[in-house]
Amino acid sequence: MKYIIISLLLLSESVFPQSGWFWQNPLPQGNGLFDIKMFNSNTGICINPDNLLRTTNGGDNWQMIYTGIDSYITAFSMPDENNGYILLDSTKIIKTVNGGVNWSFVSQVEKIFHSKITFTSPGTGFILGYLNSYYNGTKLLKTSNGGILWNTVFQDTAIELKSFNFLSSSTGFITGTQKNLPGYHLKIFKTTNFGSTWDSVQNNIFYYTLHSSLFIDNSTGFVHAAQPNDKILKTTDGGLTWLAVCNTSGYISNLYFIDFSTGFLNTGSNYYKTTNGGSNWNVYYFPETKNKIWQISFVDKNTGIGVGEGGLIAKTTNGGINWINKINSMNTTIWDISFSDVNTGFAAGDGGIIFKTTNAGINWIELNFPAFDDIGNIGMVNSGIWYFSHWDDGKILKTTNTGLTFDTTYANVYGITKLKFVNANTGFGVCKYGSFIKTTNGGSNWIFVSNTNGAQNWSLDFINENTGFTGGGKLKKTTNGGLNWLSVPGMDSLYSSDIQFLNSNTGFIGGSYSIGYNSQSAIWKTTDGGNSWLRFNANINFIDDIFFVNEMIGFAKHYNLIYKTINGGIDWFQIKNCVYNGLESLYFTDSITGYAVGDYGTIIKTTTGGIPIGIKPISNYIPNQFTLYQNYPNPFNPSTKIKFSVTSNIKRETSNVKMVIFDVLGREVTILVNEQLKPGTYEVEWNASDFASGVYFYSLIADGYLETRKMVLIK
Repeated sequence: MKYIIISLLLLSESVFPQSGWFWQNPLPQGNGLFDIKMFNSNTGICINPDNLLRTTNGGDNWQMIYTGIDSYITAFSMPDENNGYILLDSTKIIKTVNGGVNWSFVSQVEKIFHSKITFTSPGTGFILGYLNSYYNGTKLLKTSNGGILWNTVFQDTAIELKSFNFLSSSTGFITGTQKNLPGYHLKIFKTTNFGSTWDSVQNNIFYYTLHSSLFIDNSTGFVHAAQPNDKILKTTDGGLTWLAVCNTSGYISNLYFIDFSTGFLNTGSNYYKTTNGGSNWNVYYFPETKNKIWQISFVDKNTGIGVGEGGLIAKTTNGGINWINKINSMNTTIWDISFSDVNTGFAAGDGGIIFKTTNAGINWIELNFPAFDDIGNIGMVNSGIWYFSHWDDGKILKTTNTGLTFDTTYANVYGITKLKFVNANTGFGVCKYGSFIKTTNGGSNWIFVSNTNGAQNWSLDFINENTGFTGGGKLKKTTNGGLNWLSVPGMDSLYSSDIQFLNSNTGFIGGSYSIGYNSQSAIWKTTDGGNSWLRFNANINFIDDIFFVNEMIGFAKHYNLIYKTINGGIDWFQIKNCVYNGLESLYFTDSITGYAVGDYGTIIKTTTGGIPIGIKPISNYIPNQFTLYQNYPNPFNPSTKIKFSVTSNIKRETSNVKMVIFDVLGREVTILVNEQLKPGTYEVEWNASDFASGVYFYSLIADGYLETRKMVLIK
């Protein structure tokens, strides 16, 4: 076996996002990177929906930076090395003047869907997007004062403009498609007056939809068009006429020219390169990278950085012939994670990947097995004895020394979805299509015991050697160690994604039930060993995994969304995390320390129970009313603390609490709190280092309560 150590100590400093979750694998993070700008051979910035990464040594190391505003990064533009803008949630504009190290709120605009942003100078910028989420219509906004005020300079309900680029601060092109039955017509608009007005450029392209475009001078431009097939078209007369110069396969995610001769077309898995101004293109592949490269940025003909799936960052120093991974992203899914104590745990997934930690995830040691071993589930007995089930052929790996060595047995079944051990000798397994297996000699032999006669079994738990439950399409119960399985009365319409018993009496099921042609997510709870179940409907799209720490505190997930309950499953509230990949499994070692794993090798951790960092409970006494206190100190520079009280809610134990900061013009500049909180008194700190001196207002909003106070920042 090959051992690879992945350590949090690779970072120059620990980075903790405001969400309360932080990355443990891959490092520094594993969200897909969708844009990059290299300013010179050393300095560059790339972005993902949650944060930014910045390098000052040519991509060898990357610092993770959070904007300080809890919003989705939609797009960014850096007109120079120091000045830059980010569009958040397609509505908020924030700005940096020190190369992305710090960000401050500028303004808020009306929402434009699937929007892009570009600044031609620190003062002049544009936002381009659609009028609705169905890619219909187009609107173009312009600012001439650094994003403070925005004006509509173009709007059309019949045209879908997708791409823009500027040759200079005064001259630019916008391209897209106009739907003219029976086909499509390429639309090109050009400005020569800094984007104040845009003139239509007539052309000869019909029956194509445009994906992306790039003009490299006033005459020469390229578009990637589709239907009836993908092509690169070139113009040498400013867009009046176009000729096909290259057939492509796959969506072009990046059109990029270093100079008038050398350009790249990136499809993710491969790229096309020209060295004669786009007259001819040769196709190349990214053999050294495991994941797709979405965007590239070159500083000269030889040196470039590419970013893409799973946090991938790769570098070329020979014009794209070879690429070296600078951030080793993974293209494998981690399906399961389990801990025997607060320090010792394993995570496992596709491609024969098993990760091991003995220090609560500070280091994860990668144990590589054959690539065809897709490991889907972990069965833990104690800190030394662990089992790992292989999906395809029933292979089960066993270690008795915490992963130093492994033995292999075969259960001769297909699709093991869950393993459960009740002691060192007795363990159970269930398969997707109903097979139930059992061992009574510590995994030396596995025998087929019965067929559960359920449709697609995904969940399993046993109270003792005799009594257990399995679920998926149907919930079944056994009282004789799996020899026989009976349907649980009253649970016929239940689809159970996960089953967890805390003890012989208390257990939970996460899943959904049918209501006609629809389904409703819910949590079922038993306090009598499964003889009866109480259902709590959950406002979650679909529950695919649960983990309860005790009878009151539990967690559930849907795709990459994590939810929490503090009253035994009656109510659920979403807790923000730092991942935009799919998540597959949750595990908590106590009420505040937990892990989540998923796609692209994702392992994230919380040490706050998922609650965002910065909200500090200072009293458990239950106030009789909501109260917002005056901040202190006031005036302040640069930080101040705000105390607030949350009273009890007669409908549930938590309240949806939001605290928003506004500037003197009433514009929202940041959100300090947006969480479900228990009754008590809390304190939150606002660091206003990135904001200008002046008067600000802060509002507490909770269950119909609204109070606003004033504070003064003096620098």
